[in-house]
Amino acid sequence: MNRLKWHGLKKFLGRNTCYALVDYLRHIKVSKLHARTAYADDLASITSNDFVQMMLLDGCFIVETILLLKEGVGKFKAVQKPIASTSWILPVVARDMLIVEGRREEKGGI
Repeated sequence: MNRLKWHGLKKFLGRNTCYALVDYLRHIKVSKLHARTAYADDLASITSNDFVQMMLLDGCFIVETILLLKEGVGKFKAVQKPIASTSWILPVVARDMLIVEGRREEKGGI
């Protein structure tokens, strides 16, 4: 899964060349304290840099997954879109993201 998240980051960064990786990291760092308080789970063991990296990777992965759902899995080759290499995996990932979101809302977090 981590490999797919890094791939999603690469695709996301390539989509908009007006901003560099450092620009996104800077924006996330500004919001990191607010973002940490929104999580229901205790994140005290995660360093500031690891949290920022997690937010960036997860955020880009979610955006890329939504774009794949919108564009359709069948249009892409496995090399271009590794998550779409198996036709059943994209709906499973989307469902899992919604389940996690639902659980977080129940606990009062993000």
